[in-house]
Amino acid sequence: AEGVGQPITDNVVDLMQQKIVELPTATQHALRLAACVGATFDLHTLSIVLERPPVEAAADLQAAVQVGLIVPRGGDYKFVVDHEGGGALGQPSRVVYRWLHDRVQQAAYALISEDQKEAVHHQLGLRMLASLSAGERDEKLFEIAGHLNLGSRLRDTTAARDELAELDLEVGRKAIASVAFATARQFIDAGLELLGADAWERRYALTLDLHTEAARATLLIPDFEATRRHFEAVRNNAADVIDEVRVCEYWLTACQAQNQIARGLDDAFEVLGRLGYSIPRRPAEDDFETYLARAREAIGDQTPEALLARPANPDPREVAALRLMMIMAPLAYIGDPALFPLLGLEAVALSARNGDAGPSS
Repeated sequence: AEGVGQPITDNVVDLMQQKIVELPTATQHALRLAACVGATFDLHTLSIVLERPPVEAAADLQAAVQVGLIVPRGGDYKFVVDHEGGGALGQPSRVVYRWLHDRVQQAAYALISEDQKEAVHHQLGLRMLASLSAGERDEKLFEIAGHLNLGSRLRDTTAARDELAELDLEVGRKAIASVAFATARQFIDAGLELLGADAWERRYALTLDLHTEAARATLLIPDFEATRRHFEAVRNNAADVIDEVRVCEYWLTACQAQNQIARGLDDAFEVLGRLGYSIPRRPAEDDFETYLARAREAIGDQTPEALLARPANPDPREVAALRLMMIMAPLAYIGDPALFPLLGLEAVALSARNGDAGPSS
């Protein structure tokens, strides 16, 4: 038939929107909220955002199903309405609907007035956050945070904005773990914006975590200029040099990827110096022998088994220095081969004296 498989035209979208406004009021309301939920939505989630039992939410949708605006997926649609018994069959979370076309979803979403969209998304996020179980919350965390961010201007207290920034950090980390780096950046940036200009003074740990994770996400996208900005934000505001090491690691990796070896090493040496280590930036001819002797002295008569059996290094500054040296090593190998063995020997000496720190093993 003509038009099969072709994109739905604007005229058809207008027709679909007209069909929506001709449906019962309860169905229109359900479709508007369903359009906010997404391209697909399950009955359990919709019943939460509608604040109605699943059976009633299913009944609200039935008129839209009959005219073909939404389509139930799979055999679990048998749950939707048990006309004979008046009850429900199956699990609401397994009843999933999809829109006939994404433009139909857009048409339903357009029925929400612009001045109400923020409030609708905010309420959706709050209802989902309050009503979902811990497992469901984790599964729908991206959706919840997305709705709350769309309505973030309505979070009119500092505590409420901070709470959402914490959620954005959680979602950002989850996105990085899922290799969704651009999504991670979006949520982390939203969290930083929520904290405001006085973030470092007011919520230091949260601000540090957001900038550090932002550096990691932008490194992996990659957007190295953004990685640099987050590195500098931490360097300029960190209360302790230890707090700079992780974001410095990301920045050094970005420098290596851009072949900015000297720049990366200069920044790393500045951090390393504030940690209390003064490895020469430009090694002299006899420095290798000096560092080799120090490593041998530190090892002494300890066997490899004894070195491996030592307890972990308890000093966080030494652990931070070891981590940094290991990240610096490949840059030194490329850009200054005389520096490379000095970093390795200093790491060996430090581990032999005070215990392994993970990165040095």
